[in-house]
Amino acid sequence: MKQTLFAIAALVYSTCSAQVLPNKNINLIMPFAAGTSGDLLARVFISDFAKGLEKTNTVENLPLGSGQVAAEKFVKQQSDGSKLAIFNDAFINITPIFRKEQAKYTVNDMTPVGSMATVSFVLLTHPSLPTKTVKELITLARKQEVPLTYASSLGLGLSTLLIEQLKSTTKTNFTQINYNGNLAPMTDLITGRVMIMFQGIPLATNAVRENKLRALAVSRKHRSKLLPNVPTMAESGFADFDEYSYFALFAPKGATEETVTYLNAQLVKTLRDPAVLEKLDSLGMEIQSSTAPQLQNLIQQKNLHYKKLANLMGVL
Repeated sequence: MKQTLFAIAALVYSTCSAQVLPNKNINLIMPFAAGTSGDLLARVFISDFAKGLEKTNTVENLPLGSGQVAAEKFVKQQSDGSKLAIFNDAFINITPIFRKEQAKYTVNDMTPVGSMATVSFVLLTHPSLPTKTVKELITLARKQEVPLTYASSLGLGLSTLLIEQLKSTTKTNFTQINYNGNLAPMTDLITGRVMIMFQGIPLATNAVRENKLRALAVSRKHRSKLLPNVPTMAESGFADFDEYSYFALFAPKGATEETVTYLNAQLVKTLRDPAVLEKLDSLGMEIQSSTAPQLQNLIQQKNLHYKKLANLMGVL
């Protein structure tokens, strides 16, 4: 009897999928380079997501142009639910506020489906620096005749903004060294060519555990499961410091409410799958699934937050 009921339920779900979505593969576009946090999240997510829709999937990495290359291709896709994209706060909020001239395409040209996960950052230093706390780093930096260098991605993201926020709040100077992507600066930080960096925990954990880099503090108000002995920025004397990057799923503009609702249901279902949860947890990512309206509220809240930060930095 149970087997019959399961078979009927599967048939009904499959029929609903066929009615809402076209008979096409799921194509996922993203602006993340291979091996970065966004790429890791997308690849863990999309295979289970597509399987739940009884479809296969393809993934396309288009990491150039601060997300604009991926966005340009994505906004031209059909809005039938077979073409999806994952973007993070660097594209959603940071570029439109800090680099308006680069933001030809924004999330206003897309349809929000739901948020997915968050990633905390960790303040890293090269072990040669005689500093084990954030306050010691600030003290050392203020004594330097030549400012300490920090690694920054050319595509403006939270990694860069966190250092700039630290500079503004502590009146301390650091010299910015730009890199293309997130992997090259980690190499130079490990070899001592640059001294400081805020990096996403998924990419930083191994280097910290192997004592190749020193972790001073994490960016959230709660500690990381992967780096439980590393204090938070709040514990380090910066009470209001609570920063993280978030990732969200989008459909092309024009997607129907029925399509968005259906995709969102599958998104939430996928992110509640124990196997997916375990994989993402092991990468240092925290699940934050939401409805489409909740994602829109998050985007608005983050816009306000980054505008305040831009004012603090003297950008606006």
